[in-house]
Amino acid sequence: MPPAAPYPINASQPHVAAAAPPAYADDLIDPMPSAVTRLDVPFFHMMFFLIKAVIAGIPALVLLLAILWGVGEILTMTFPELIKMQVLIRMPN
Repeated sequence: MPPAAPYPINASQPHVAAAAPPAYADDLIDPMPSAVTRLDVPFFHMMFFLIKAVIAGIPALVLLLAILWGVGEILTMTFPELIKMQVLIRMPN
């Protein structure tokens, strides 16, 4: 038995690909200007979102630290004279 068609087949209707574009297609080309005047987000929803964003940024900071450390190690191995140029900050006793 052949599988059923996902939609009813009617010979009087044109094929879907031959259908005319929707009447609102011109509106998509030149949309009406709009402005957001108010954003109503509950405080705790925004707070939890920002906490999640901070937690999600921690792996990115660790990766950035590892990349910068690696670049610094490569530079000091390539140019040993850079070690003599390092700035040492000492705290007085």
